[in-house]
Amino acid sequence: MQGWFNETLPTAPIRSISFLRLDGDIYVSTVDALKNLYHKVSPGGYIYVDDFGSFSGCKAAVEEFRKQNNISEPMVPVSENADGAYEAVWWQKE
Repeated sequence: MQGWFNETLPTAPIRSISFLRLDGDIYVSTVDALKNLYHKVSPGGYIYVDDFGSFSGCKAAVEEFRKQNNISEPMVPVSENADGAYEAVWWQKE
């Protein structure tokens, strides 16, 4: 399917997800993906969000979504170099 996340994800023929990898960079695309796909992640599945550590909009979308949906599983940062800086985070859905 071709198009913007808010146009394609609501009707995407996806039933179940075991590994959801998000790389939307900005707030709106990250929140669109979470709203439309998170509920399809199977219990025990993983959510990996690229750009969490480098784009404030992405971070805000994830934090707001987790708060609104009472998601408390710990987020694990993915270090990318020796100084401990990270771009991505992941968590496992209960």
